[in-house]
Amino acid sequence: MARIHPQIDKQQVRAQRRVGMHLTQRIEIVRGGERQGSPQVQRRGPSINLALRERFRGAGVTMTKRILSIDGGGIRGILPLAILVEIETRLAKPCADLFDMIAGTSIGGIIATGLAHRVPAKALYEMLMADGGTIFAKSVLTYPLSIVEPKYDAAPLEKFLNQKLGGTTLDAVKDTELLVPACDLIRGDTIFFKSWRARKDPFYNFALADIARATSAAETYFSPAPIRSVGGDLYRCIDGGTAANNPTPATILEADHLWPGEHLAVLSIGTGFQTEVLSPANYGLTGWLPYIPGIFMDFQASVLDRLARWAAGGVVRCNIPLGPAVATAFDDASPENPEALSSLGQQFVAADINRALGIFAEPAAKPVKPPVA
Repeated sequence: MARIHPQIDKQQVRAQRRVGMHLTQRIEIVRGGERQGSPQVQRRGPSINLALRERFRGAGVTMTKRILSIDGGGIRGILPLAILVEIETRLAKPCADLFDMIAGTSIGGIIATGLAHRVPAKALYEMLMADGGTIFAKSVLTYPLSIVEPKYDAAPLEKFLNQKLGGTTLDAVKDTELLVPACDLIRGDTIFFKSWRARKDPFYNFALADIARATSAAETYFSPAPIRSVGGDLYRCIDGGTAANNPTPATILEADHLWPGEHLAVLSIGTGFQTEVLSPANYGLTGWLPYIPGIFMDFQASVLDRLARWAAGGVVRCNIPLGPAVATAFDDASPENPEALSSLGQQFVAADINRALGIFAEPAAKPVKPPVA
């Protein structure tokens, strides 16, 4: 049962509900009096709002935790990488030293895993530019065979992951925290790979290459990823974007759990969104089929972005509109498309990189009031 100080006003209660407090019964508070009724308060972890934490913590100041969250989007992962290359260049540090937590889904999960392993953003960018055509290699049989089997062989993707991640396991990530979702077909649930949990429990510890393969096992594009934890548990995973293509809200909740009371400065980077008006040839399967992946990704990401902004005020969202020069398909790695994506990323860097860099500005220290006696 949560204990609530009788002098806390309704404004504080509303603030309390912003960061994930789940109330199963309405709490009524009478100023200067006692609580009415016996409400049940459910929390996911020890999360309570910053305004309340500051009231009950000891003297001191709040600290800023910087969070990086990267959406899924296949070859369009070139866009967030262009931004991250510029950030690492300007600040002369790898992302593992710049962010306290790095999260990502699908290609965003591959990027996040590499960054947490201290792979420079530039190296990931160059590999995706060079190897994207191999990962998404097409032949005259690609489309006919994709009716009954995955569109692409996962071997080139797995080679890409092993080159950069090797046999390193999740518990070895120490300079930052890593959070990556995937969807487990065996348990019918979303699994969030968490570095801090992996350090404590071998059944939640996995090879980084396996995590990256699991989060990017996009349905119809690649086969599901069978992976085993260090403890021996088997998982059969599909793309994390099925549940959370924009992982920012989940990242905020996990960070809030890990660092109660700290200010969160979040940089959330998308992989671009479609600007063209959708005009299916018909409204049956053949008409909608080319649009379905993008529809699910873009609309889901926009809803999750709203949830993230609701949960934490310090969110900077960078998501680039995809113009007519860019193919929106996740797997269009034809020679001209990666170049077009790179050019679009550079345009954003030139026009708007300071907004992304803004999360590294130190906010004014907030004195923390001692608890009310």
